[in-house]
Amino acid sequence: MHVYEEVDQPNENFEDETEPTEIEGGNKRPRVDPQFDVNIGREMVAKMVVMHELPLSFVKYFGFRDLMKYCKPLIGPLSKDLLKKEIFKLYDVERTNTMKMMSNNESKIAISVDFVTPHNEKSRYMAVTAHFVDNLWALQRRIMRFIHVPFPYTAEMICDELVELLIDWNLDRKLSALTIDSCSINDAMMSMLIAKFTVDSKVMGGRFFHLQCCAQILDLIMKDEMAVIEKDIEKIRDSISFMISTTESVENFENTARRLNVAYTKKLILDSKSMWNSTYLMLSTALEYKDVFLHLKMCDGQCECLPTESEWKMAKAICEHLEVFNELKEMFLETKYMTADLFLLMISDIRLSINKWLKSSDDDIKCRATNMMAKSETYWEVVYGVKAMDVVLDPRYKMRTIELMCLEIYGDDAKDHIKRVKFLNVRLFLGWKHDEGP
Repeated sequence: MHVYEEVDQPNENFEDETEPTEIEGGNKRPRVDPQFDVNIGREMVAKMVVMHELPLSFVKYFGFRDLMKYCKPLIGPLSKDLLKKEIFKLYDVERTNTMKMMSNNESKIAISVDFVTPHNEKSRYMAVTAHFVDNLWALQRRIMRFIHVPFPYTAEMICDELVELLIDWNLDRKLSALTIDSCSINDAMMSMLIAKFTVDSKVMGGRFFHLQCCAQILDLIMKDEMAVIEKDIEKIRDSISFMISTTESVENFENTARRLNVAYTKKLILDSKSMWNSTYLMLSTALEYKDVFLHLKMCDGQCECLPTESEWKMAKAICEHLEVFNELKEMFLETKYMTADLFLLMISDIRLSINKWLKSSDDDIKCRATNMMAKSETYWEVVYGVKAMDVVLDPRYKMRTIELMCLEIYGDDAKDHIKRVKFLNVRLFLGWKHDEGP
């Protein structure tokens, strides 16, 4: 809550307030500071409001107005309308500079589209972000626009908005790829969008123009997995809930761990069913205290929901499966710029893990692995080709790394996949050579 409440003024522009003056020869005149520029001062206030996501009414707070009068009286009173104009000026300047940077940039530009639905609203907003490597080989990212998408939204509506934006920014012939969540509306929209542009304007004829978000595919895979394992981890969740229900039970659990010489380095946590990685953290922590749970089961008859040995065994298998996915999730969250080598190594590890689970003697694990493979197959075929090309162009890895990966993942079928990566690299080179000219 703000210390200074917003002040309701009869005239929002505060025209009744007098300009700061100083007395000279009995006459009043505005106090002049040759080193102070009113326009720059107002621009800095607008930047502050944007940077810190302050409400426009911030300029009407008593505290802010008193501060402005004391520090720089000549900045004058600011109203919400005047602040709004200053913010739009900032937007126009930044937009012009960004458009100029992209226009002068020699590389292709990738676009990502994210949808945001405000709480308790039927409409949503589409955030369009450009990603590119500038002429100094620095990775750049610029939010181009937030677009209001009214309900009911259709594939045609989203496509028209994107086409208008791309043409307005002169990017219709510089696009390399577009990343967007996978759903029926977005898939239909991508088909329409691809048809809007000529084949020559797309890298490799648009073969890899539509890329799905890996984080979303990961969440979709794990959402199905969570639905399957729900019964297997129910007793562990109930046991943890009982152990942390009161202060006395928490202390009893800690004391039992110390008596058994089990290092108590992590607190028991409950997961959120909507966040699969929290389920992994819950299980991994509970498994560290398995002996404590077993001891309490023998000594304390109050808790009747403790897992059996077979349920602990299943929990351990589930946790091992979730671990590799959790590592990729943490990489998405912690790595500001995901490089191709890190990304490809991680998704290759996931592919190898699924291959291993498909050979499991446990029918439940094999069934889950089959579902995971089916869910990830389409994404894998696209992203492996794209990222494999990136790795080949990296002088630290080159083609030898791809050959070893293919041998490990595909076994006897590796030759065909190695040929495919080589073919894609040749196509990519010829496409860039054609764009650059002789």
